[in-house]
Amino acid sequence: MSNQQRLRPSEGVDEYQLALARKAGDAYQEAAEYMMEEVADDGGNEEVSDYLVGFAQEKAEGLYRMEDGDLSWAEPPEGANCHLEVVVASAADRRFLPGASVTATFEGDDGTDTIPVEVEPPSFPRHDRENGKRFADPVEVQFEDVDITTDKGSPSPVRTSTSTSTSLEGGRHLRRV
Repeated sequence: MSNQQRLRPSEGVDEYQLALARKAGDAYQEAAEYMMEEVADDGGNEEVSDYLVGFAQEKAEGLYRMEDGDLSWAEPPEGANCHLEVVVASAADRRFLPGASVTATFEGDDGTDTIPVEVEPPSFPRHDRENGKRFADPVEVQFEDVDITTDKGSPSPVRTSTSTSTSLEGGRHLRRV
């Protein structure tokens, strides 16, 4: 399904359900856009294929992590100096897309940063014969001219062509080198 196509009523979903999905997606995107534009130090989004991919970058921060069935607070690891969040949603209804594997890389060159984000499709089954044939292909988005803000609250003065890459499942702290 192309991102140019709209979801439509089918045996699996009626117009009311689609309207609710769009309403939920609009609310999710409003919160994501607020985070990217007002809370984070830098952020943006781009539609590619069936996906809406966005990022928010800010100084390193603590996170709750699941350990042995319990949540425990973890401060940023030693040496972490920034925090990168990636949002993956459906381009058709703008709702959060669970189960996608995401990898992001910082790449510096001549005073600017590029953040390539790779999204592997989720593996969950799609039950709707009419609307379910989507999220089948991996995509890559390039966010260019990103000012990386470190834990010192200012753009990183160090720019190299060295890349730092991590899977972002569950959130990770990254060090911009």
